[in-house]
Amino acid sequence: IKTEKPINFDDVGIPGFKGEPEEKIVPMYFAVTPLSINLEALYKHISGYYKTLKIQRKWEYENNAVAKMLNYYTLPFFTTTYGIPENRVYDFLLFCAETTTIESDFKKENYGSVLLILDEKAKIYAQRLAEENKE
Repeated sequence: IKTEKPINFDDVGIPGFKGEPEEKIVPMYFAVTPLSINLEALYKHISGYYKTLKIQRKWEYENNAVAKMLNYYTLPFFTTTYGIPENRVYDFLLFCAETTTIESDFKKENYGSVLLILDEKAKIYAQRLAEENKE
């Protein structure tokens, strides 16, 4: 039987995982227990794989948040309102994301707070750009 739309677990009322599956980071105290040793998890801890995986996920989250903000406010908004050059807008948003709570405010749709943070950080960023251009 051909169907136009495939049946999904939500259509039937069955709970299921939504989202993109990610590798679970096993805590060190679960990797080595008195009765067993998880060699793969132990190796990944020793080699630093889990540490780099955490950092990679953090950066991906930041980059996605910055891309969403840039998509929402658009490039002309930053160039006209704050006087930031087009090639530096992404760097400016990363600067804001690393030094403030702008990501969580944007995710909560608290746009007034986001604009206050942008106003505050734009002044600092403009000063840094001016200092960089003098050198």
